[in-house]
Order: sequence, then C-alpha cells, then structure tokens
Amino acid sequence: MADAPTPAELDGAVFTSTAVTGHELVPGSAIEATFQGDTASLHAGCNRLFGGYTIVDGTLTVPQAASTMMACEPALMEQDQWLTQLLAAGATIGLDGDTLTLAGAAGTPFDGTAITFARQG
Repeated sequence: MADAPTPAELDGAVFTSTAVTGHELVPGSAIEATFQGDTASLHAGCNRLFGGYTIVDGTLTVPQAASTMMACEPALMEQDQWLTQLLAAGATIGLDGDTLTLAGAAGTPFDGTAITFARQG
C-alpha cells in the first residue's frame, strides 16, 4: 500500500471511489470522501457521514461520525451503516499521487475490504 498521507496532504481534497473489494456497492452508487482541516466527510449514496478524523500509524479513524438523517432506499441506508462501521473500526490509508486507498484492518470484520479512490479536480 502507498504511504499514509498527512492531514495537510488531504486538506481540501475530494476523492471518488473507483473500485471496492470485500463489499458490493449498491448499483449506481459510489463513495465520495472529502477532507477539510481535521474533518472527513463521506457520502455513500444516501446520507453524508462526517466527523473529526485521525491518521495514526497509517490508520484512518473517524471514531464518532455524525450523519445526516435522510430516509433512502434500505440498501443505501445499509451501505451508510457499513461505511460508518468501517471508519469507526479504522482503515489503513495510503496516498499515491491522486490515488487514495482505504483497507479494512486485519482482525476486524473489514479485513479484506479495500476501497480505491481517485482525486477529483
């Protein structure tokens, strides 16, 4: 995996998922990740998840993500829950140029999960 980015390297960046393994995204949906200062905001097709984040020893954690509360189709709401749980458990993070990767931590239910993102703009 690429080197872990610093919050300064992510500040102001927007990324959109290009590939996901270990979880099947709802057809027609993608994951968007935005970083502003010390806040991460992610959207997986329904609600926006947001909260303070840390990167420690190459692991991104959003321990207490808040969420908008829109009602959506159940599959999209379940996808939001999956993403919230992945972020709370911590994910290995890497940045290689314009490619961001998140991978579920070993020993968690997300081991084997990986999301590849491309920087937008």
